[in-house]
Amino acid sequence: MEYISKTVTLKNGKTCLIRRGEEQDAELLIEHWKTTAAETRNLTREPSEDDLTVEEQRALIREKNEEENVLNLLAFVDGQHAGNCAFNPVEDSLRVRHRCAVGIALYQKFCGMGIGTALLSEILAAAKAAGVRPEDCTVFDDSLAACQGARAARMRVVGVYDGLFAQDETEMRGYCDVYIKSFEELLYSKEP
Repeated sequence: MEYISKTVTLKNGKTCLIRRGEEQDAELLIEHWKTTAAETRNLTREPSEDDLTVEEQRALIREKNEEENVLNLLAFVDGQHAGNCAFNPVEDSLRVRHRCAVGIALYQKFCGMGIGTALLSEILAAAKAAGVRPEDCTVFDDSLAACQGARAARMRVVGVYDGLFAQDETEMRGYCDVYIKSFEELLYSKEP
C-alpha cells in the first residue's frame, strides 16, 4: 500500500517522521522486534520467535508493500527509530476480509510521547481507505493513551496490564471492553 511520509509534532514539541517501511529497513526491523519483545510481555510473540534473516525480512517487506491492503509504518524521532504500527487483513475469505489486525510496538524510551497515537491515527486512515471500519478492529494495548485513542475511534479495546503503566490500570479499565493481566488469559483455558 502506498503511503506519503509525513511529520507530526509530539506532546513534547519534538517532531516525528512517519513513513512506510522499505526493504532497506530490514535489519532495523529485526532489531526492533527483538528489543521490544524483550521489553514487554504484551506483544504476541517472544523475541526468539522472529528468526528471519535480513534477506527474508527484505522479501517480506517487498511482498507486503505490493499488497493493496497492508501497511507497515515506521516512526523516527531525532533520527532514531521509535517504533512501528501495521495493519493486515485477518483473512481473504468473504466473511471476514473486512476485519484487520492492528499492531503497535514502540521502544519503551519513546512511550508516552504521543507516537503511538500518531501512528494509530495514520493506520486508521489507511484502514478506512482499504474498506475496514474502525468498529471491525480490536486493539490490544497496555497504554492508557492508546486505549483512549482506540475507544475514541470506535474500536473494540482490550487493555493489557504492563508494569510500565501500572498507575493507569484503574482508569484504563474504564476505556476497555476487556482488561487482562496477560495474553495467557486469552490463549489458555483454565482447568475446571
